[in-house]
Amino acid sequence: MQEKLAARLLSLKRGPAGATVRLFAERGGVIREISLQVPKPVSGGGGAGVDPVIDPALPAAVQGKAFGYLVTRKAVYDFLNGLPAEARLQMVQAKVTVATTDSTVTLTWDRKTRLAAAALMAAFEFLDKQVPGGEWSLRFSELHFATGKDLLQWQVNTSSKIDPALITQ
Repeated sequence: MQEKLAARLLSLKRGPAGATVRLFAERGGVIREISLQVPKPVSGGGGAGVDPVIDPALPAAVQGKAFGYLVTRKAVYDFLNGLPAEARLQMVQAKVTVATTDSTVTLTWDRKTRLAAAALMAAFEFLDKQVPGGEWSLRFSELHFATGKDLLQWQVNTSSKIDPALITQ
């Protein structure tokens, strides 16, 4: 005589730290219900919950979506002035907008061009002459550092914390 085995998934909850799975099993007269934590994997990392290590000697790039806050003159100015001279931005869009008159002027570079912060400051000065008194905004696809050490030092200098999943080497 074989005993009947029944197992059911009661629930699956996803959260910022991973998922919680609740299981229910029954065999004969024994009933068991358990909850399991499944940690969220870190992309490009060395296992669950472990941040990838940045090699200080290799070049590093940060995805532009980490910098969605660059929508004011002060934020853009502080960001560009805080970058190391060797840092380069790729696939850049610089925009100056005057909300009261709905005037906007935009400069967009191609996917291949990598610009230094000083070149972007000059571009914003040019745009300011076209639309005086406007608010600055900056978008780009990637921020490139000459070395991982430069990226790490920039984070310390600016008190920035970049999500490791957005960094590639």
